[in-house]
Amino acid sequence: MILRGILDNSLGGAICIRGYANISDIAKASEPNEQYQRDIIPEHKKELKSYLEKRKYLFFPEVVLSYTINNDIDNINIESSLTEYFKIKGKKDKKIKFSTFKKSYAGEDSRSKETLNLITIEIDDVLLRGMKPFKRIDGNHRLTASEEVDDYYKNFKIPFCIILLKDDIDANKYESVVFHNINSKGRHLTSEENLKAILNKKYFTDEELNENFSWAYVKARDLIEKIDFGYLDAIKNSFVNKNNTTELHIRTVAIKILEFLKFKKLIRKSVSIDNLVKKLNVINSIYKSVDELKNSTDEGLLVAFIYYAFKHEERKLAAFKNWVLDNSIHELNNIETESIVKIYDKVLERELRIFMAMPYFNHKEVDNYNEILKRVIDTILIKNPHLKLSMHPIMREKGASMDIVANLLTNIRNCEIFIADITDNNVNVFYEYGYAQSLNKPVVLVKDENCKKKPPFDVEHLLRLTYNGHLGLENILVDRIIQTVKQLGFPLNE
Repeated sequence: MILRGILDNSLGGAICIRGYANISDIAKASEPNEQYQRDIIPEHKKELKSYLEKRKYLFFPEVVLSYTINNDIDNINIESSLTEYFKIKGKKDKKIKFSTFKKSYAGEDSRSKETLNLITIEIDDVLLRGMKPFKRIDGNHRLTASEEVDDYYKNFKIPFCIILLKDDIDANKYESVVFHNINSKGRHLTSEENLKAILNKKYFTDEELNENFSWAYVKARDLIEKIDFGYLDAIKNSFVNKNNTTELHIRTVAIKILEFLKFKKLIRKSVSIDNLVKKLNVINSIYKSVDELKNSTDEGLLVAFIYYAFKHEERKLAAFKNWVLDNSIHELNNIETESIVKIYDKVLERELRIFMAMPYFNHKEVDNYNEILKRVIDTILIKNPHLKLSMHPIMREKGASMDIVANLLTNIRNCEIFIADITDNNVNVFYEYGYAQSLNKPVVLVKDENCKKKPPFDVEHLLRLTYNGHLGLENILVDRIIQTVKQLGFPLNE
């Protein structure tokens, strides 16, 4: 492998080689320095790979590498990492050979001459099979992405800078500082500043936006023209630039909305802009009804609301609102929409099974209790269709056997809510109640008010709800189960 460039000192005195080379050669001869390089972000690498393969408007900034002098394999000496002293020794038996050529040309003053130091680096191909001599300071994701594209793209030329360092502690410190300064000192353009030109119809047609970015950019541009904060006043704060509250970053938020919905496959290229605006109006109404949401400036939370506006019906969307408020999600900053969606979806996936222990009267009464519990669940689900609420049917068997007891205990272990009717002080009910207590299950105790028997002294002090008849029991259970579900952290529309 041969690399060519210009040798000179940069600001601060570091010896640098700057030139152009095939992106595949730079990738082949370099690797990240694990002491300071972050792990590869798969999404970012995927974006860069796609960017390389599209080719149009393709441009990569300079890749910055370092090379630490190693006299066992190279033929140069430098006095220090920050010096003008650079000396080439003999090339014999060296795996990395540096050679220079001076080119003189007239300076600003015709009587003076300036010198250009041209340099060639010859790297033995056998050496590259066992080691990568250069360390990547900036451009690691770009080079990693280039290793996965077709051979056609690997011959694209990219600019590089190689900083030459002496093998000492100062060199290691210098390399780390350069990495830090590159990644922290500059003021990056905001998404809004980047998108201002990209979404400008004077520069890009819909076809060009679709080809070079995605159809979500086309839809975002159309959506921006429809957003009117005269009507969408309650969600306006979510479009405010946090770094400058006098500015709106409407393009940034519009792109986030469209890209997230596209990623989740909730919209297609044919999606109606009017439908998008309709969903924004739905969210605006929700925000308007709650000051905590209206004052929220977090765009990630807004995108999550819009996601559920597309995914769920109105009652389920209201449940998401309640969950956000009950858990103070709106007080978080810089919310990652994907994270919030994953957490909430896991909440919705949890099954809420109810177990009810009751004294055995007869088959008919057991059937009545099962019907009561079924109606209770149906009543709750009318307003809360998002809940996975179900019941363990009450068994009709009288007495006990090993199989029956084992099944009972398994059902109690697997339930989320335990209900015990302690009417008549039935010993089996108290046994099941005690087992549920040992498992820290949420417990609801009920008792027929017409039964005059006092509960045992060790449960008499516990909260128990009295009922009168089947309808009274049903009403009590609806209210109590709703409260228990809410205490368990599930979103509810009461």
